[in-house]
Amino acid sequence: MIYLTPKALPSFELLLDDVGGPRAAAAYLGVCKRSIRRWQTSGKAPRLVLLALSWVSRWGQSAIACEAHNDAVMYAGMVRCLQEELRDQVARKRWPRPIPTRSKVGKPATWSRPSARATARPSSQKLRIPTLAQYLKRAGVK
Repeated sequence: MIYLTPKALPSFELLLDDVGGPRAAAAYLGVCKRSIRRWQTSGKAPRLVLLALSWVSRWGQSAIACEAHNDAVMYAGMVRCLQEELRDQVARKRWPRPIPTRSKVGKPATWSRPSARATARPSSQKLRIPTLAQYLKRAGVK
C-alpha cells in the first residue's frame, strides 16, 4: 500500500488538532511533550511524524476506508462474474463433468456421464449458488 502514501501532508498544527492535541500525539508517537512543543514552535516536524499522524487523522482514515470499499466492490464484482459463469456452464450442461467408473483389474477405466435421471432437477428447484457472504464465512473471513 505504498501507493497510498500521501504526497502532500496537512500542517503539523492541523494534524495535532485532529488527533486530539499534543498530549494524545505524544502518547501515540511515544515521544515526550517537549518534542511536540518544539515541533510546534519551529513549525517543522519530521516527515515520519507527519506520516504517522496523518494515518490516524480523519484524512488517513478516510483514505483507508475508501481503499477498503473499493476492494470490496471489486471482489464482489468478481464473485458475481464467477457466479454468472457457473450458471452459464450449468445451463449449457457442461456440469457435472464426466466421472471415471471403476473397472476390473487389467481393464482401463471408462468415462461416462451420470444418467439423466440422476442429474435431472425439478424445474421448480433453483440452482443454489453461494453468495459473497457465504464464501467469506466459509473462508473464515470476518
